[in-house]
Amino acid sequence: SGIDEPMTVSVKRLAPSEYTGCVSMPLPEAAEYPVLGGYKLPVVRFQGISHIISDGVLDFDTAKSHIKMWCQKLGAEALGVMLIREDELTPLVYVAATDTVMRENSCASGSTAAAAYFALRDGKSREYCFSQPGGSLSVRAELENGKISALILTGRAKIAGTYATC
Repeated sequence: SGIDEPMTVSVKRLAPSEYTGCVSMPLPEAAEYPVLGGYKLPVVRFQGISHIISDGVLDFDTAKSHIKMWCQKLGAEALGVMLIREDELTPLVYVAATDTVMRENSCASGSTAAAAYFALRDGKSREYCFSQPGGSLSVRAELENGKISALILTGRAKIAGTYATC
């Protein structure tokens, strides 16, 4: 999430290696609409990471070729571009400290940013479900007096294997 303190997660075991979890995510610090690369794109800022919400505007190659420059222009520590088409979300993340760009399997803070943006845009509380390469994440975005008051993230996880240490 970019936050530098522990977060509490509620976890329920569904099967021997499958779980569902729920977490109250940090609230955004700001939502803005800068012009980046000729596009007026919504940016949702959190502590440690900002997210561009591209609702059918950008394609993957455009986002990948501009993400580093956009991160610098926004003065962000890290930048996610959430490429959304209907209910499908493809996360692309750049981290300035490591100078790395990664197409992620799923992105909790990016899903949270997208839900916050859509709730603010539509002016109402709602639950959003985003299908991502690594599975679906749901976010309940609550509004009070036109501001985000809560963001509750829910998702499933499966333990794929075990790791041994020597």
